[in-house]
Amino acid sequence: MEHHNSESVEPCTGESPSISLSRDVTAVDLPSLLPTFTEKEQPKCESDAPAETADIGIHSQSEKTLSDGNAVPVLVDEDSLETEDDDWTYPEGGRGWWVVTGCAIIAAVTLGWGLAWGVFQSYYKEHLFPDVPDSVLSVLGSIPGTIMNPIAFVVGKFADKYGYRLFLTAGCVVAVLAMLTASFSTTLWQFFLTQGLLQGCCTGLILPIAMAAPSQWFLRRRALATGIVIAGSSFGGGLASLVAQQLLTHIGLRNTLLTYTGVHAVLMSSSLLMIRDRPHPKSPRFTHARIQWVDASLFRRPLFWLVALSVTISTLGYLGPYFYIEQYTLTYLPSLDPALASLPAAMMNFSAAIGRSLIGLLADKIGVLNAFIGSLFIAGCMQLLVWNFAHSFGTIMTFSVLDGFFGAAFISLISVLGAKLFGVRNLATLSAILMIFSMPGQAAGGPLVGAILAASGGWQAPITYSGLCCVVGALVMIPARFVKEKRVLAVF
Repeated sequence: MEHHNSESVEPCTGESPSISLSRDVTAVDLPSLLPTFTEKEQPKCESDAPAETADIGIHSQSEKTLSDGNAVPVLVDEDSLETEDDDWTYPEGGRGWWVVTGCAIIAAVTLGWGLAWGVFQSYYKEHLFPDVPDSVLSVLGSIPGTIMNPIAFVVGKFADKYGYRLFLTAGCVVAVLAMLTASFSTTLWQFFLTQGLLQGCCTGLILPIAMAAPSQWFLRRRALATGIVIAGSSFGGGLASLVAQQLLTHIGLRNTLLTYTGVHAVLMSSSLLMIRDRPHPKSPRFTHARIQWVDASLFRRPLFWLVALSVTISTLGYLGPYFYIEQYTLTYLPSLDPALASLPAAMMNFSAAIGRSLIGLLADKIGVLNAFIGSLFIAGCMQLLVWNFAHSFGTIMTFSVLDGFFGAAFISLISVLGAKLFGVRNLATLSAILMIFSMPGQAAGGPLVGAILAASGGWQAPITYSGLCCVVGALVMIPARFVKEKRVLAVF
């Protein structure tokens, strides 16, 4: 189970030691504890007994001593170690909801902006760069997701030590600069610098903080809070898909980007006032520990590599629908109004916003790993069984809603999953490390779909590739789930 109440043994009053059963203990020699629990005559308190709690499950194979001298053998796998901090309280609301709101707004105007790339790719293909292959334009859209991960790794390390606000503010400034310079770009290499490089830098500065900050305020509702933040990016992507299409049609590219520059500047300034840092007492900010760039113990754990492999494979199939759904729609419905052609992408993002929130809420009930595996597997099946056969506008819209709802949730669960499996003391760093493994998918996912499309001459092969990546990514996470919790129906 994800949460259990701690039980304690108190042989006597005063300063007697107690034994607390760790929530992730998988095998404890309970018969040896039974005499102590049922002892009729209370043992005498020793004056030199330490008033502290011995936590069962600290080492993979160890003994803990009760007050009567009996040794309790503990058999706990290293990957089953307790990762939550029982001495640190979480508000579970209050000021934390303002933090969630601020992070959601910033995610909407930075991460969400990248989800509207399909609209710009179609516009560039039709009006600016008709001779440039789709795979090259997909590379331009993939650059921000590729660059943001290594930057997020470095930022996560420094943010854990020096605080979140400095890097969050820097990210907002770079975001405004990227939008402003893109509005005056005219050549492809200029767009690679502005909408690619600068946009990736701002996202890398913001990503680890936006994903980690809610976890400082929530434990029981952590998946819901993080899901709302990432849902903000989906909502921003859906709104941008609709509005940008209309603005591009009526006022052109430059005025569209200038309009968004002003709107984003106002929204990000407001969100900075909402976000407040709440570092863990054992974080590097308080312990003044030196920055450890590589946690060798983490990389030695098979559990970590299972999670990393799942994230890598899953992101290879994640972006295909977002990048190509508008082009796919126009392939089968060439006479469709351009405003309607952008509607599937918008609905996919809006549905993703709802799905990330509701699946985040569901993850708090059924367990984050269960939600991760289930939503990702369903998303892959939607691509294989629905998108492959969607040839009418109604069917395309149905697929967009279903894939958006299930397909984007796993991204919002990565940070929560990391906190569940590996702890929250360096959560910004941990989130950035896990997101680094999404870099191959962010960089190559969209271009690979374009390359397969060009090589095959049809949509079935790229759609099958994209859907299989999601299905395989979900299946790879199943062993990680059973390493931590072997019961099939357990909440984990």
